[in-house]
Amino acid sequence: MKNYFRIFNPNYKYLDDINFKIDSILKHNSILKSHLEFKKSFNLENEIRNISLLTNKIDSADNEIKNLESSIIIKTKMQVNTRSQIKSRFNPKYYLSKSQISLRAEVKMLQNNIENFYLEIEQIGKAKIEYFGSITTIESEINRYNSLQIFKVKDDLSENELIIQKLKNGLDAIKPKKEKIDQLLDPTIKELKRLDQDIEKTNEIIRIAENYRRDLGNATNTYEAREVHQNCSASLGNGNPDSIITWKLKYREQLYKQRDKYLVTAEKIRADVP
Repeated sequence: MKNYFRIFNPNYKYLDDINFKIDSILKHNSILKSHLEFKKSFNLENEIRNISLLTNKIDSADNEIKNLESSIIIKTKMQVNTRSQIKSRFNPKYYLSKSQISLRAEVKMLQNNIENFYLEIEQIGKAKIEYFGSITTIESEINRYNSLQIFKVKDDLSENELIIQKLKNGLDAIKPKKEKIDQLLDPTIKELKRLDQDIEKTNEIIRIAENYRRDLGNATNTYEAREVHQNCSASLGNGNPDSIITWKLKYREQLYKQRDKYLVTAEKIRADVP
């Protein structure tokens, strides 16, 4: 249902606009206060040490990766040499001999070593990414810390408080005007709401009657048609859907005209009040 008070009393919009401005400033104040809290709690020296520690971890990780890569090269060469021995000594008769089995086991072991080294490199690489991410975050916070000017933040907070007080004074000045116009509008708006309810009920009756008229059109024999008339009568107090629709359409038109008169009255009230 329409909120006619909001439609015909401009002070609602004025109040909404002021409240919106106050809310926006309060949100800004919340951000400013978070800046002050951040500046107060941030330990610059500790964060610089953290960057140094993370940098050392990255250097250590780089060394680990280099060592693992060297180990991979060594193990790969050993694997190639062992395979060469297997190939040079290959004899189907001695495939299951201890020496052949030992050499094949050595190749497999070396392959496992190489694969494990690659996994370690991958894990260390992921750790490095996390270290770099942490450094980026800390550097961002340090930049924020250095860029925050406490006196400027406090000045902004003080200025915002003054603005909020002025806006609240504006609210206090507008509220009596709003209430005065509401009182003048109240009788008219009560009639508008009553008419809207009547129009809504009338539209529902028309909709139901149209459904019964459709059912009559779909009836294939007199028995079905009689049943529709009976249902219509039981539901709407009249078994003739066309008659109901015609009557309710005329009645709705009267309601529209009455509502238009009250809308004009409400518009005059709005125009007459400064």
